[in-house]
Amino acid sequence: VIIGGGSAGCVLANRLSENPGVSVLLVEAGGEGLKNDNIDIPIKFVDTLKTDVDWNFETERQPTTKNRKHYWPRGRVLGGSSSINALLYVRCNPEDYNEWETIHGCKGWGWKTVLEYMKKSEGCCISDRDGIVDKEYHGYTGPWKISQTTSGKPLPVTKAFIDACVRIGVGEGPEKSISGSRASYAEKPFGRDFNGENQFGAGVVQTNVFRGVRQSTSRAFVLPLVDRASRSYRKNLTVLVNHQAIRLQVEDGVGADGLRRVSGVVVQKSRDTPPLVIRTNKEVVLSGGSIGTPTLLLQSGIGPNEAIEPHGIPLVAEIPAVGKNLQDHLISLLQFKDPSQTSYRGTLTQILGGLARYLTSKTGMLTTSGVEAMAFLNAAKDAESQRKGPNFQVHFMPANLDPPFSTGWLLDTITHSPLDPSRPDAFVSHEAYAETKTRSAVARPFFATNLIATLLHPYSRGEVTLASSDPFEHPSIQPAYLTDERDLRVLIEGSRAVRRIAAEMRKVAPTLVADEVLDESLVREIARLRDVDIKDVAPGKQKRAEIADSDEYLEEFVRRTTLTIYHPVGTCKMGDPADPSVVVNAVDLKVKGFSNLRVADASVMPVITSGNTNAPSIMIGEVCADMIRGKFPSAAAGAEAVGVAAKL
Repeated sequence: VIIGGGSAGCVLANRLSENPGVSVLLVEAGGEGLKNDNIDIPIKFVDTLKTDVDWNFETERQPTTKNRKHYWPRGRVLGGSSSINALLYVRCNPEDYNEWETIHGCKGWGWKTVLEYMKKSEGCCISDRDGIVDKEYHGYTGPWKISQTTSGKPLPVTKAFIDACVRIGVGEGPEKSISGSRASYAEKPFGRDFNGENQFGAGVVQTNVFRGVRQSTSRAFVLPLVDRASRSYRKNLTVLVNHQAIRLQVEDGVGADGLRRVSGVVVQKSRDTPPLVIRTNKEVVLSGGSIGTPTLLLQSGIGPNEAIEPHGIPLVAEIPAVGKNLQDHLISLLQFKDPSQTSYRGTLTQILGGLARYLTSKTGMLTTSGVEAMAFLNAAKDAESQRKGPNFQVHFMPANLDPPFSTGWLLDTITHSPLDPSRPDAFVSHEAYAETKTRSAVARPFFATNLIATLLHPYSRGEVTLASSDPFEHPSIQPAYLTDERDLRVLIEGSRAVRRIAAEMRKVAPTLVADEVLDESLVREIARLRDVDIKDVAPGKQKRAEIADSDEYLEEFVRRTTLTIYHPVGTCKMGDPADPSVVVNAVDLKVKGFSNLRVADASVMPVITSGNTNAPSIMIGEVCADMIRGKFPSAAAGAEAVGVAAKL
């Protein structure tokens, strides 16, 4: 029984049902998501948010981000978040996985092993002409199709971004590739293949899009198993949609092996429908994600007693770390004016032209999520960290977004948040803000390019706990953003790195990139407190520039506007079971103290990866399937596992 038909769950359903002697049940709280253009057409992913295919989570208020709540979308549909995300294919850094193994007790999870599992899933459709990809690092026969954004035809401003990164040395500094070389990517027309030999540098994004259509894990791994005539899946695979798992049934006592055993799963369509009990004589695999999996464990009485007892739920197994170790990627969005008015704005001309291209050739604007390129770098020196990978990522998005300090990117838009402590912060909900926008403001054309500064390795740690014993009530999500000051420092320095890239872009392509769109109310507030004149004359302009580059401005800007890029991980950490901070044994992904209960999703990551987390989650599903089938390379072989490729 697989609970959760998301990024990892669909992979498990496919791989385990390859054996006709095994019966597999995949349970998904949402629907199948068929014939949904918002899912299938890449640019329309934003229209899936806050709909019935989204869990629509919210965090607790964060004192460190001006007491704001943060919106956390998660896929509530077959394919999970791979059906509603921004379609970016990023494997992250080899050192992520080597550190999982050598530092965090995840034996067998080193880069050389996990790379082969990533290649196993991947069906790379990118031509290797002109060295666009490092071919030996990609898989070409897997079911999950990967292509390049906009059919390999990025906008001129995207090329300017890559050229600017090359000119200022992003990826050409002390950072080295796996082989120790410093191979330049300056001559590559699409920049660095950051899923290849060296992640450092800038390049055009790779996406899970094929022939203009999103390749979610449901489309890649589950829907191909449907017989077109009978409309049924493989004979040994059952897919139960629109049923939420609300509790695990655990047998009393322990077996001869000294371990507990799960005998069934209770599922329910809604509060108003009777529950259904699913019995199993084999295994239960939880693939509900970093929010759903710990929530189900806690609702089942598995976790820290102090998080379970207050809700009147009987304690079944004391595992203190369930729900802890929550990590996420925070972003700061910096926006720059586009004088050429060629970025994606959604004008009538662009929409009609994009629709025509999509209908005739499945190319063009509608085949991108808006993010066309990325860069990976070390934006700030961290004397305490021994990590060899990047600590910062830039998502380059040549598409108009309303400035984050003025619109519904935030659950709570700050109408004013002055530095003067005698005046309290003031908020208005993003719905109310949208309603107060004037008709002229909505109609005013505004073309811009966005450089999204992304903190890759936060020190802050949060947790997921129950809000009540009602399984249909959302849990309490406490990400503890910026509670470690080091995260704030990296975001500030990363914002400065983004500005350096933008400044170089203005030199490379002055007709495409202009001035930054600043938070004018914040600039004025700081000027007032400093008692300086920032009128539009030379001295005033200089003072204004100094304010915008100050720590005071950048810190307040980050606290007002930072938001998540939706990569929660770590709430059922894997590692050595002797470690009290561990929930899942890394050798077999079994929950500590249980013989037949496993976890396979992003919640098992001990630390967050250096980039977008969907591809690593799919890899975890592949690994778990082989663990269940007894095919996973011996943990004793570690990262140097011999013959991994042959075994896959």
